Amino acid sequence: MANPPFNVDDVSYDKVKDDPRFNTFGIPKNKTKSKSKDGETVPNANYLWINQFATALNDTGRAALVMASIATDAGKSEAEIRARLVEDGIVSAMLSLPSNMFFSVTLPATLWFFDKARREDKRVLFINARNFYKQVDRAHREFTDEHIANLACIRHLFQGDEAHWHLLMSHYDNRIHDLTAKYESCVEERNAATLEAETFLSENPGKNLKTDIKRRIDAAEAALAEAEKELNHITSMRQWLIDNFPGGKYRDVIGLCKAASIEEIREQDYSLNPGRYVGVSFDVEDLNDFRESMTSLKSELSDLNDSGKELMSRILSNLSQLGI
Repeated sequence: MANPPFNVDDVSYDKVKDDPRFNTFGIPKNKTKSKSKDGETVPNANYLWINQFATALNDTGRAALVMASIATDAGKSEAEIRARLVEDGIVSAMLSLPSNMFFSVTLPATLWFFDKARREDKRVLFINARNFYKQVDRAHREFTDEHIANLACIRHLFQGDEAHWHLLMSHYDNRIHDLTAKYESCVEERNAATLEAETFLSENPGKNLKTDIKRRIDAAEAALAEAEKELNHITSMRQWLIDNFPGGKYRDVIGLCKAASIEEIREQDYSLNPGRYVGVSFDVEDLNDFRESMTSLKSELSDLNDSGKELMSRILSNLSQLGI
């Protein structure tokens, strides 16, 4: 597994052209000769990294690397390399990451997965995880352990490992049981803290609530909110699996995943961009919100048009009074 640097420029073509780590599937070339102090250069090192990992594997080797999303659709010589990788059967899966997953850059990235042991089945599993994340702050996102487990479960189901789905469901059931008990305990503590405050105020009319009681209430409310948040997250992740893969069976899910055949990938000019294959899903609630918003905007536009007509009429009337 690796996270090589993206879009490294000015790599000398002469230094890599005869190296089997880089030339087995082809070396990227500039359309016109680009010169540096080391002579002709390759467009960037993205496909050199991809080549290096692809050629480093033994007959049962696997690899995963993070790469700039632009590499999934890169054209010219890089597209030719990608075609050879796909036809070879080494590419087993592609996963689009959400934006803002890195602390230093917002650049979108894609996970590439190689597996030489399954080259008889040349289908590629495409997963679009761009809308699957936890918002850490305004500028950063991350996967929770449950996000990772669910995304990995897609791969297990695709490979026919239905037992993994049932194990994960069992894990979620146990977690929900424990978190429900934790939530109920937090409710009891919040209620006890509230009762203590009410008792104090009733016994001491006109006095302010004691600091230690305030702190107990605040701590109880915070713990309750956190327990509810955690319980809701685990419950939603469990339901996500049931909704998308009922009974623990793999299926293509619009907007999420697609197992594409070699013929389908050829039709897409060997693009490895998951968005080309998984399609776009529309949630019913989102669609209703869209219709409601458009209805409101239509009404507002109609009002503006009426106001515009009235204003234009007044302007023309004023101009006529001025003899224009």
